[in-house]
Order: sequence, then C-alpha cells, then structure tokens
Amino acid sequence: MKKVKNRSLISLFSIAVAVLSIGSSTVLASSWSISKVYVPAHGKGSGVNGSGNTKATNGGEASFNGDSQPNWLGCKSQLVNTSNIRRSDDASLYKNKTTHAATMAQRGYTYYANVHSAGLEPNGSWVKLHFSADKK
Repeated sequence: MKKVKNRSLISLFSIAVAVLSIGSSTVLASSWSISKVYVPAHGKGSGVNGSGNTKATNGGEASFNGDSQPNWLGCKSQLVNTSNIRRSDDASLYKNKTTHAATMAQRGYTYYANVHSAGLEPNGSWVKLHFSADKK
C-alpha cells in the first residue's frame, strides 16, 4: 500500500512540475503586438505611436506583418525605442506576409514599429500591422 501511495505522490509531483514549467515558458515567450499608426506622405514615419512590444529573446531579428496598407507605393517598418531612435533595419511591410529585419534591440526593453511611406507617396494613411521585437 505504501508503494502505491508513494507512486501516486511522485506522479502528482511530476504533473505539478510539468504544469509549472509550461506556465513559466509561456511568460517568457515572445508575442505579437497589434498597432494602428498614421503614416504621413513623402517618406515620413509614424514615430513612437501605437502599441509597444517587449523583446523577450536575445535573437537578432524582428518581425513585421501588415494587416491593412492603403498606401499606393507601400510602406517599410523598423523598430524604434521610446526616444524614436532606430533599433532595426527596414523591413518591407506586406499585407498578410511576415518579413524580418536585423535588430540591435535588447531583451527586456519595449520597442515600437515606426512605419514610413515611400518617398514619392502622395498620400498619408492609417496602417494597421502586427509586429514583434523577436523573430516569429
């Protein structure tokens, strides 16, 4: 009877450890942020607006995916910090397609997607995207 009770306790403990491990890895996982920003015409950028995203890994790439992009000539996006200082290369922004850019963003800090229009774009517009300071 003691052996059965010990096995039950060991099984229960193993399950508890597994559940806690899954929970803690979820907290550390990278995520997408959804952002809607106004992008001015003629190559100007949106700056530090919209939602931020906290870098969760030490990886060197960021991810961008357009949800709506009404600009005729397209947009590019980059990560910026709260001072609007660039922290990644440009990535072309496409609707429903993820692109990546090299980043020098640091783990634990929050970054924003600075979306900018093409130099010859005659129109400003609202652009919606999801992005991550980590590779997705």
